[in-house]
Amino acid sequence: MENQFSKKKVSKIKNKFFSLVQEYASSYPGKIVLIDEKSNLKYNWRDCLKIMQRINRFLEIKKLKPGDTVSSGLPNCIENTFIFLSCVTYGYNFAALPEKFSKYEKKKLSKIVKPKITFLNKIITKENIVGEIKISLDSKFSWLPRITKRKNFIEQNSKIFILSSGTTGEPKVIVQNINNLTLNGQEFLKNHNFVNKNSIFLNYLSMSYLGGLYNLLILPLLANASIVITDSFSGITFLNFWKIIARFNITCLWLVPTIIKGILKLHSKNSEEIKSKFGDKIKYSFVGTAPLEYRIKMDFQKKFGIVLLENYGLSETLFISSENLKTKQNFNTNTSGSIINNVRIKFSSYKNTFKKILVKTPYIFEGYIDEKNLLSKDIDSEGFFNTGDLGSNKSNKLSITGRVKDIVKKGGFLVNLREIELIATKIKNVLEASAINVSDDFYGETLVLFFSSKNKIEITEKEKIEFEIFKTVTTKLAKQKWPKKVFLIDNLPKTRSGKISKFQLKRIYEKFSSK
Repeated sequence: MENQFSKKKVSKIKNKFFSLVQEYASSYPGKIVLIDEKSNLKYNWRDCLKIMQRINRFLEIKKLKPGDTVSSGLPNCIENTFIFLSCVTYGYNFAALPEKFSKYEKKKLSKIVKPKITFLNKIITKENIVGEIKISLDSKFSWLPRITKRKNFIEQNSKIFILSSGTTGEPKVIVQNINNLTLNGQEFLKNHNFVNKNSIFLNYLSMSYLGGLYNLLILPLLANASIVITDSFSGITFLNFWKIIARFNITCLWLVPTIIKGILKLHSKNSEEIKSKFGDKIKYSFVGTAPLEYRIKMDFQKKFGIVLLENYGLSETLFISSENLKTKQNFNTNTSGSIINNVRIKFSSYKNTFKKILVKTPYIFEGYIDEKNLLSKDIDSEGFFNTGDLGSNKSNKLSITGRVKDIVKKGGFLVNLREIELIATKIKNVLEASAINVSDDFYGETLVLFFSSKNKIEITEKEKIEFEIFKTVTTKLAKQKWPKKVFLIDNLPKTRSGKISKFQLKRIYEKFSSK
């Protein structure tokens, strides 16, 4: 732990993203880079720079200076996009609140990062609190001042604060910076030449975490690509997904396993029509946030004709590995692609059976920050960060086999929950499955399995279906690996990044077991 982090301390490191924005605005002033799905307005580099300068002037009027923190509780929208880009271009720190945040989350984030101002949606925010700026999300930017002349700006490395619940549910803040995002993104793009100034991305991942801020905003901008800004992912997204893609001629996607499964569930029947319509426009899609089952990956590629390129990374490390078109020629069931340049991997034994992944990268985060202004990060004496993941590395291709927290010691026998989940998801009519560890009077700890169905299940059939799944799983596993109980629920709870929330599943189990 170190008590050296100060949000007032101005970094002397030059802002590399600032330099890129200046270069693109000068060389490609008329190039369309942002498109607002809601208003249909398009913004070229010249437009973007003007709006960002106006936001910077707005912050100056509010007495902010480079190194101060701006937080945002805005949903995905063009206003939030420009506020974030202005902050990371002109040296302000940016803190993202979860969409539909609670008062507790807002209070927690404010206590940790101490923002000078917080942007909120004028329509849904009624309270008047000092430091909160309520704006209309109408794409007009009428709340911004006009500027008559351009001024020189101080280049400095902006920090990005991401609120995370971690593995315990207790909020923590991850501290990244824009230079890490810029340099890591440039290395990532070296593996993907098909991403260029002609590419058009759809940004529908939440801007409250790096999926929306980095993967689908900073990364495409580094390639001088165009980005359509739309609402963050929801159930409605599944219904309008292909309509928006057609409307804006999207050429490159970034999917997560949850969305891939949803598309397969809702659009498999008309997949040939979709494949015929978009096959020549969308050849590739990136996939991240969680491992994707080989069976599902192959099913999606066959039905929709879109090659899925998996990658692996964390908010703390950014991208560590990525499949590319070369590695696809030697496709491996569990691969997350080749390790990115400048990144080193090593493994340490875990419970004498598994291998923990440790990574040394120049793009490592600055640490976790708490209310006492203390920074901490799990780095060993050689500078390797403990990812908390299990895996292996063969021929420079990284495979992810599970999480350290997903290893259960059941009566002295080690069980990898990932193995149980993979077996469960192969069962007919199972949409998603997730196993969690729970305490047990006899074994010390054991596991239970949650799953959702592809089909609507009547309440009267629920116990019968649960027994059938239990029976199928247990016939494929040694007795020590059997789940204590199998639960069918309508939908498995998700985090903002689309991962299944095992923390929430444990809460659900506690409710079930207390009845």
